[in-house]
Amino acid sequence: AVVSTQSTGQYGSTFFIFHTCTSAITFGAFYVLVARGFDATPLIDFASRWVDVDSLLAKQGYSPAILREPTPAACGIIAFVLYKLSSPIRIALDSIMVPYLVRRLRFLGIMTPERPVNDQSVERAISKLERFDEKYDIVDLDPAVRVIRRRVQASKERRDKQLRRYQETQRKIEKVIKRKQQGGGEGKT
Repeated sequence: AVVSTQSTGQYGSTFFIFHTCTSAITFGAFYVLVARGFDATPLIDFASRWVDVDSLLAKQGYSPAILREPTPAACGIIAFVLYKLSSPIRIALDSIMVPYLVRRLRFLGIMTPERPVNDQSVERAISKLERFDEKYDIVDLDPAVRVIRRRVQASKERRDKQLRRYQETQRKIEKVIKRKQQGGGEGKT
């Protein structure tokens, strides 16, 4: 949940949508597998090392024998257990794929560009580094300051490029909508 909260804060609704889709696909795939005869007993026995599956089933009003019966309810329960077991893999996949997806959508101009870098905050950070350097004189921080300035400049250039592409995409979308409205209006008369 911590990874999800941090990722949601950084990537917004894109993370939420991607995570929801991967969750639905995973649960649906497990349900279909179990309904088609996949024997999940070894996986559930494996999970029983950490989680008392029998007591969880008893709390929900089911007997452990339901795991051996091919009823739709049993398939749903087994699929849910497998879905929960796959959570670490799904969250890792989400955390890896969402940043790539966001970069790609920004590159294509579909998503708004990243926020601009605040020059004042960069200068404050550099001044703190310089004060630290003057006070302790342990290490020469000039290379670090140059790296920060280079990264900020690269970020600004990347944002400008994303902004141009986003504006181009928005203009193209507006042209298509305008053409459809004009074409649709002529067909009615």
